[in-house]
Amino acid sequence: MMSNTSVSRRTVVGAAMAAPFAFATVGAAQSVAAMARVMRCADFLTSIGVNTHLRYANSQYNDVSAVVHAMKYCGFRHARDTAISASAPNSAHYGVLAASGVKFCMFWGTGRGMADAIQQISALEAAHPGAVDSLEGPNEIQPRFAYEGLLGVAAAQKFMSDMRSLAAGDPRLRDKPIVSFTSFAPAESVADFANHHPYPKAGVQPGALIRARRDQWVGPGGPMSGKPMVFTEFGYHTFVGNPARPGHWQGVDEEAQAILLINGWLDAAANGVARTYIYQLLDGAADREGAPTQENHFGLFRYDGGPKPAATAFKNLLTLAADWSLRAHDFPLAPLSVRVSADRPVNVLPLRDAAGRTLLLIWNEAPLWNAEASARRETEPFNVSIALPREAVMAVWDILDFKQLTDDFRGQSLSVSMTARPLAVRLV
Repeated sequence: MMSNTSVSRRTVVGAAMAAPFAFATVGAAQSVAAMARVMRCADFLTSIGVNTHLRYANSQYNDVSAVVHAMKYCGFRHARDTAISASAPNSAHYGVLAASGVKFCMFWGTGRGMADAIQQISALEAAHPGAVDSLEGPNEIQPRFAYEGLLGVAAAQKFMSDMRSLAAGDPRLRDKPIVSFTSFAPAESVADFANHHPYPKAGVQPGALIRARRDQWVGPGGPMSGKPMVFTEFGYHTFVGNPARPGHWQGVDEEAQAILLINGWLDAAANGVARTYIYQLLDGAADREGAPTQENHFGLFRYDGGPKPAATAFKNLLTLAADWSLRAHDFPLAPLSVRVSADRPVNVLPLRDAAGRTLLLIWNEAPLWNAEASARRETEPFNVSIALPREAVMAVWDILDFKQLTDDFRGQSLSVSMTARPLAVRLV
């Protein structure tokens, strides 16, 4: 799931396969940044996708031109949606998005016949080769999920086995990756990729939850130990205030959503998660008067169609990390020697492009949201220092607003003030 075209089931690419990142220790006054291994820019960019709801005819998704515009605005090429069905509303929208270059992870909706779904997915792939990126099992199964006389996890496991066998008999789909069903507890599956939906609640930073869920599913002792993993849903909503509905949770303001979603993508990529699908592209529907719901506020775009800061932040980061080289996915990764230190704990994900340029993505996960007050916590600025073994041209960007914080300059060291907002440092 880590290339610009459909990926074979045998392809496993992620931070764990990247080149080593070397760094030196620093004095006691500062802490060494938590380093991920070096990734190719192109591999990093294909590790992001977004959920859509093309069947929602009574929402923004009914306007396929708005969906295409939103995807292009952010720069997303990968979408997750329910498996195409000619009998469902807006089934033609899949072809429109596919023609624009979007590739789908398709999951099974409730009550959908497997043979019919495989046939229609295959037809979409025939009409738009490469439009089907992967096939995913049932979504967030409950103990009452039933299939072939079984219930719950056992039913989902049997479903995955049958789905894989049926897809293997279709020449257009037999090499498509199979993504596991989602469950609320770790479970084994015959799928090529483990799968989970981490949703940090009430504005909590994402890193700890992402690491925990990855380890529970594919870490040592996990039911799918050693397999690659995807998160087919991950998100924060912008409905601020105490939720009135059972099972809902506190949202965050729009800028906090942008920071937390970018942090989550960086955390997932740094921890080897093959792809993270943000939930979701559009706010979709308006709240009913007197009955607001968090489900209408997960989008990167507001109900009026305007981009939230999160949409712009994804656009900015995808632009900063772009690598259009023909060798973007397969050039050798050499070790990178640099030292990043800070007055507070920070994380660093180093990216390389085929031309040899380096992009350091730096973020911190200090508490950002006060759920009791339904308001942002202030993050006191702190210092981040970068030291190189030789001179390079350096510049720093604020990812959220694409503001260049320093002019391009040549040197061996750089010091920059950081708050809650993630930064990108270009080294050439």
